[in-house]
Order: sequence, then structure tokens, then C-alpha cells
Amino acid sequence: MKEPWIKNAPQLLVVNSILAALSGILIGLVIQDENHFGSSWYIPMIPLVLSFLIFVLVSEQITTALDEKDVKRYVFILLLYNLGVLALFVGLSTLVFIRYKLSSWYTIIIFPFIYYPWIHDFLWILNPLRNNKLKQKLSDYLKELTGEIFPPEPERNFFTKPIECFFKHGLLNEDKLPHQDVFARLTVSDHGVGVFALKDIPVNTNIFLNDNTKMIWIDQSEVGKLEPELKKLYDDFCVVKGKKYGCPESFNQLTVGWYLNNDAANPNVFCDKNYDFYSLREIKIGEELTVDYSKYSDDFKIIEKPINEKE
Repeated sequence: MKEPWIKNAPQLLVVNSILAALSGILIGLVIQDENHFGSSWYIPMIPLVLSFLIFVLVSEQITTALDEKDVKRYVFILLLYNLGVLALFVGLSTLVFIRYKLSSWYTIIIFPFIYYPWIHDFLWILNPLRNNKLKQKLSDYLKELTGEIFPPEPERNFFTKPIECFFKHGLLNEDKLPHQDVFARLTVSDHGVGVFALKDIPVNTNIFLNDNTKMIWIDQSEVGKLEPELKKLYDDFCVVKGKKYGCPESFNQLTVGWYLNNDAANPNVFCDKNYDFYSLREIKIGEELTVDYSKYSDDFKIIEKPINEKE
């Protein structure tokens, strides 16, 4: 299986080539339309030429990184790429400002919203390179790129939340039926109740992607005071870490993912550090989904025999 960054690199190369072409077109526009720019022609020209040169360098370095399978070089390429996009937008904004004689307030208010994602990504990569305390963040990112760990839920902020809401709930979102993005359901299994595939599930699929049930942590000492049947509820369903139970805010919110059965010998599902469940291999329709509890829970009371183990 290809590492995630190797699969993504050709796409980056295509986008980078398009942006390089755009930089070249804008450079040509400044040269041909010098009457509108006058003595200020160099103001948009400098960032546009810089962006063009950066994109050419990025194209060459992507090819080298793929040939050498060098993920660290790829991260350096991402840094350069974001710098190139920023230079392109600075050149574009100054070109528009000078060519159409826009108010400086227009440029100050509008264009930072365009710049922000690339500024954020540029600084996110640059800071760990400059700050030893943040090197672990970069190390985790390298592991995500090579597929050693799964990426966490992306950060949302003041700028990205409105865009996300627009795409998820606004005019650009088509109505979806309840079964879409659903891969599994509860049904009868050898264990009593189990989770079974409704369709073929490709490898590395986040199986319960839309399950946003919040997990809370309860001290075992609190659970120990409960009636036996209530305590069994915690023992049957909760994740155990140290001296705490991880559980939904209400057991009435138990979703399909909480019903995965244990199979330490041959699981087909993996739980990451964020308690998201991914397919370890391709899972066929009708196949039961199982996971190794011991990989993400310190202890569990009911130790079941693997599904494939004969009596």
C-alpha cells in the first residue's frame, strides 16, 4: 500500500503547475500593460516572479522526493509551496490594487481572508523547525504522512468554521439520505449482538466517520458505588484508561461503534488515539467487524474467544 504522501504528491504537482502557469500569465499581464502601472510596475512584479520561481523549484523537488521516497523533503516542499502561494496572492492583490486603483481599505480587509489558510499552514510547518518544544508535532505529522498513525480531526477556527458550515449546511450541500456514509449495522452474531458490514469497506476507511458522540471520563471509584447491573453497563461498554472509564455522555447515546466485538487474534478494525475506528484491510459485505480491545483499553471484564477459534 502506498504511503499517504506518495499518493498525494502527484496531485500537489498538478496544482503547483497550474499556479506556476497563473504566475506566468500575471507576469505577462504586468509587462504588457505597463501604462497602467507606470513606475509602480515592480511592486506586483517582484512577488509574482518570486512565486513563479518557487513553483518551478517545488515541481523539481516533488519529483526528487518521489524518486528518493524522502518524506522529510516533501514536508520542506509543502513549506515552499505555501510560501509560493502567499507570494502569488500578494502579487495578485497588488496588481489588482494598482491596475484598478482600489481603495487600500479594500485590500486590507478582503485579501487577508484569502491569505489566511496558507499563512496558517506555512507557520504550522515552520514553527516546529524553529522551536524544539513543537518538534513532536512535526514528528507526528511525518508519521501521518507515512501512514504510521491516522490524522486527528482537523482544527477549526474563526476563519474556517463559516466556510465549513456553508459547504455542509448551505447552498452547496445536496440533500443526503440517512444511509449515505453508513458502512455497518447491528445484527445477531455468535457473541449475541455484533457489527456487520453493509457494503464492501476499503482498507483505511474511517468506518464511523459521522459518529460525533462525545466521550467523557468517569472515575472507577464512582462506578464502584453503583448497583451491580449499572456497574456491568460500564464494564461491558466503556474504554478503561488508568482508573477511569471512557463512555458516552449518556448510555442512551450508544452508537454502532460501541458494539464492536473483541477479536485479539484476527481483528479487521483498528482504533486510533482519537478513538476513531479504521478498517485494517478490505472488509467484505456481511462480514463482522471486530477489534482488539487491548490495543486501546487497559482492561475489560469479558474476555471473549476469537471468532475463528474452534471449541
